Amino acid sequence: MSDYVHNLLVPPPWASKTPEDWYRQRQARRRDPVAVPDIEKVAATENLAAVWDALKSTAGDGPGPDGVTFANVGRGEKYALLREASRKLLAGTYHPGPSRKVKIPKASGGFRTLSVRNLIDRVVARALLEAVSPALEPAFLAGSHGFRPGRSRLTLLAELTRQAQSGGYWVIASDDVRTAFDTVSVAEALAVHRRRLASSRLLLTIESVLRRDDPARAVGIAQGCPYSPLALNLYLHHAHDEFAQSHAPGANPGTPTPWYRYADNLVYLCRDVQEGAEALRRSASWLGAAGLSLKGDPGVPVDLRNGDQVELLGLILYRKQNQLRLKPGAGAWRGLKEALGRAVHPRPDPAVADLAIKGWIAAYGPALERCESTVERILDLAARYGFRELMPAETYRVECGKAFQRWIESVHHG
Repeated sequence: MSDYVHNLLVPPPWASKTPEDWYRQRQARRRDPVAVPDIEKVAATENLAAVWDALKSTAGDGPGPDGVTFANVGRGEKYALLREASRKLLAGTYHPGPSRKVKIPKASGGFRTLSVRNLIDRVVARALLEAVSPALEPAFLAGSHGFRPGRSRLTLLAELTRQAQSGGYWVIASDDVRTAFDTVSVAEALAVHRRRLASSRLLLTIESVLRRDDPARAVGIAQGCPYSPLALNLYLHHAHDEFAQSHAPGANPGTPTPWYRYADNLVYLCRDVQEGAEALRRSASWLGAAGLSLKGDPGVPVDLRNGDQVELLGLILYRKQNQLRLKPGAGAWRGLKEALGRAVHPRPDPAVADLAIKGWIAAYGPALERCESTVERILDLAARYGFRELMPAETYRVECGKAFQRWIESVHHG
């Protein structure tokens, strides 16, 4: 065996460190607000190994086009792959391999096409995300809640609820960016990265990840790539958020219309329908300049004072006794059906179904005020999928009560 092959296959001395050791180091780097990432940190074999271990413990084992899964890669082979990836990253010659297209049902209906990459390309993209995210995080604005640490669709809904009730904003203007990932200009995405990052070698790696297996790709970043959500977030920050933050509408002089964004979902809180229509019109104009468009082109504002309802992020929002209330929307129930369907294959697993239900309850806590009827519907769905003997109904009632109480606390103390 040559020295080169031997060095690739034999794990280095630091490989004896536990995954927890590398996890703590990676977490410390994420918390450093002044950290300026460089390619050496991303490409270090020990860093790639830590990312590999983290993905193995949390991600699925679906193979990319090369057929390789975490389960069929031995320890020596793992370090061979990682050392080779490290060498290419440092030399500036890394390029992702082809991806495998997978259609995933959307909670709102239809399908989302994900690009499943080879394991090593997923590891590189995740390592890049962990290195770059702390440097970009300070740029994002308060209204942005998607793909950010400590923020979620629930933090968005909590802030929206507080603002609506305290400020009397009962007109909601919302819309989604049409096929956001698929229509991002790669050149523009790289341009906004250059405004924030100085490392040319790091930018070269970002370009390789965004262009995927086609160095000439001009439009579209891959859903399913760990780095794509951050890239989209930065793109929409410059295409929408900065404009929304600084614009003062005529309907409310001197004060920008309150806005929120979760990934490609946009929401404006307005005092009347005219302000809502103007907010959506401006949004469509800003996005159009970046090559994007709204699904509703634009949508229609909804006045909750008239008894109307609006569905947002899987939940239905409505006004009752001068308070904003929520209940599960059709998308939420479709999501539960999909989760229970996965618990049936390849064979029915009540434990997986139970975890799916509890996860759903935790996710939709804001909508679980009517606990009794919600639990009845959950158990009815579970029975349809063959899970007639899950946890007692009282267990799920307790879970619903806890989830709703967490929501109330987040609204009042967030």
